Amino acid sequence: MPTLLLTPRQTEDAQALWRGTVSLGWHVHRVHGWKIPEVNATDAAVYAEPLLATHIAQKLGLELLGPPDDWLSSIPEYWRKRSVLFTTMKEAREYTEPRFIKSAAGKEFDARIYESGKDLPRGQMISDSLPVLVQEIVQWDVEYRCFVSDRHVNAASSYWRDGKYPRDENGIWAQNELSEAMDFCRSFLSDPNVRLPDACVIDVGAIKERGWAVIECNAAWSSGIYDCDGAAVLPVLLRACRPRCPAGGFAGAVLLRDGGRPESLESWSDCRCCGRLCGPCGHPLADAFRQQRGRFPSGNVRLLGVRIRPFGLFRAKYRAQFWLYRRRH
Repeated sequence: MPTLLLTPRQTEDAQALWRGTVSLGWHVHRVHGWKIPEVNATDAAVYAEPLLATHIAQKLGLELLGPPDDWLSSIPEYWRKRSVLFTTMKEAREYTEPRFIKSAAGKEFDARIYESGKDLPRGQMISDSLPVLVQEIVQWDVEYRCFVSDRHVNAASSYWRDGKYPRDENGIWAQNELSEAMDFCRSFLSDPNVRLPDACVIDVGAIKERGWAVIECNAAWSSGIYDCDGAAVLPVLLRACRPRCPAGGFAGAVLLRDGGRPESLESWSDCRCCGRLCGPCGHPLADAFRQQRGRFPSGNVRLLGVRIRPFGLFRAKYRAQFWLYRRRH
């Protein structure tokens, strides 16, 4: 039976998830004092603040799934309906026109409209190399959050409408556009050109005079659930945690010629360490290579079960593409 490792904070989200574990018959432990109970890591789900969740994952040898920093800028603009640039804080400071600017990796500074790049904050935690997203300014009429697992919408809820929470004095959330939001999200998820973690939250909304668009993608294990059914969210949290490959997570890389793909997963090499094809978020290794500016995070790549030097690949006479895949549990 799965176990939910839950934040010690008494919030509405935590209480909804607790009720969900009761309805599903799950075990649940509140993590007090940073003490992690002995649980089966293969059946563990985490819901906590990023710092605590990271601590739990390190202690249990878990990998917490989440989107890469450049995810929003990488999806087709058709789904965003606005321009989004993935850049650095240093380059963002050069902007002279108003833009909505936010950190791509965390909450190092307030995500809001800045009249120019000169207004961006400075500080010890805000380096010139900090990745940021610079976005065209648009007006969102309504915003919805969708909890997604394996490209399926498990639960959804509104969380913002006309600049405020869509909740009345009795605590009831307005869900007028719920079906529209879920239909749009499902259409987005069906696009094969969109890469996604196996489990995440996708925020969608309606832009004034433009229609429905993708707002952003975030890790499920630390995102607010609002009016979502806790029992429906729990399978997403479970999917968003998986045992980390002891080899470092970059095993099972496959070399393809001219963009080709092998006929079946059975022809691919498994990681000799953990016996499965694995990789962070299941996204292309080529993206990881670009983000590392020429350095593979693990130093070497396992190609069909054989460790090779990464730079030797690019001296080959054919164009190489690298993909990381893992078998779906």
